[in-house]
Amino acid sequence: MLNSEADVNGWFVECYEDEPDRGYGANVGKVFKVLRATSFQNPFLPAREQFAGGGSYGNGAAMRVSPVGLFYSRDSEESEAIKVAKMQSLVTHAHPLGYFGAILMCLAIREALKVPSDTPVNPDEFLDALQLKLNALPFVSENDGDVVEVEAELKKMKITMMGVKMQAGIEVDQGGKKLLIPGESREEGAAAEYREKLLACRKLLKKDFDKDEIVNQLGNSVSAVDSVITAFYCFLACYNYNQAHEFMVEASGNEEGMEKSLRLACMLGGDTDTIANMACALVGAHVGLNSRICFLLDSCEEGNEPLDLGRHIYDLVYPSAS
Repeated sequence: MLNSEADVNGWFVECYEDEPDRGYGANVGKVFKVLRATSFQNPFLPAREQFAGGGSYGNGAAMRVSPVGLFYSRDSEESEAIKVAKMQSLVTHAHPLGYFGAILMCLAIREALKVPSDTPVNPDEFLDALQLKLNALPFVSENDGDVVEVEAELKKMKITMMGVKMQAGIEVDQGGKKLLIPGESREEGAAAEYREKLLACRKLLKKDFDKDEIVNQLGNSVSAVDSVITAFYCFLACYNYNQAHEFMVEASGNEEGMEKSLRLACMLGGDTDTIANMACALVGAHVGLNSRICFLLDSCEEGNEPLDLGRHIYDLVYPSAS
């Protein structure tokens, strides 16, 4: 059982050390090495110091967060789900764009669980719920002297750092390394970017399929803001509005939802494995286990592991039913 931030860190580091060539982000190995060297005394500091003090805004934390949404699945546990989703993110992804992506993915898993498996997910209702929850998130103010380290050359430019717009003429200290951020906090800026993506996703779902337009508006890269909502699109496209995707075979009920989402994520290119991971996690949360999903798992390395994890989470959440 993982009972603290240090426990989570220790488990992450052990997994990395066992198989460091599993396609981890270029900088996360440095974070894990510092954590090990400092005996996990400050679980979040190494990640915060990444990228000149801005933290990583990649999609790794969103990719791995689905079990949190499954474990904290009751209506009364939403605030705890958000808290834990953010905490597990901060170990490696300290930028708001990184941990907001993980929070949204966690909340999306919870929403998918609410819809009966024999009922198609309504994209408007699904996105409305996430929009409301995003709007309700509290923001940490950074207007009272908090700093982010950046290169001094940026001080006279209009720049976008880690996806958050900042104004020109920001004061730099004598060392030429610290830059104050006035105006909205980085969290508010990150939330605004996700709102734009959610709106774009809604519009794209009501249009004919256009790969280039989807990638241009939603993204397909390793950054969370350019992949999490893309995964939502791949999930919701299974229950299409008026789309006639030539790559999607009409299926009865939701039997082929996993395959549709997987195929679409791969077609969009870019960071296909992570986007497909998130999209298929949403399908799984909605439809549960069926013969088609078992078929796909049989084709996966260690395909029994997610089944065992799912059963273990279920037994912990509903002990009287096991």
